Amino acid sequence: MADAAAIDKLVEETYRHCAEYLRERGRDPEGELRRAASRVVFYRYYGGDDGWEKLSAAIGELEDIVGRPASEAELFPSSHWPDAV
Repeated sequence: MADAAAIDKLVEETYRHCAEYLRERGRDPEGELRRAASRVVFYRYYGGDDGWEKLSAAIGELEDIVGRPASEAELFPSSHWPDAV
């Protein structure tokens, strides 16, 4: 059975090559995610009467793309925390 780290590395390298291929052809592989995140930020400051509804819809769209984390630990992997001093 293949090692999980080796599989992760292969998937990451494959994604990197595919993303580079798309960028070279003028396409943005993260465009949908970037647009959805931008809508969340925009509607956070939107002053219209329907602001909460638009923000909620934008958050829902972003959730559809990235999924819902099972726990807060998924948001802050230990590899991202600075070493203790």
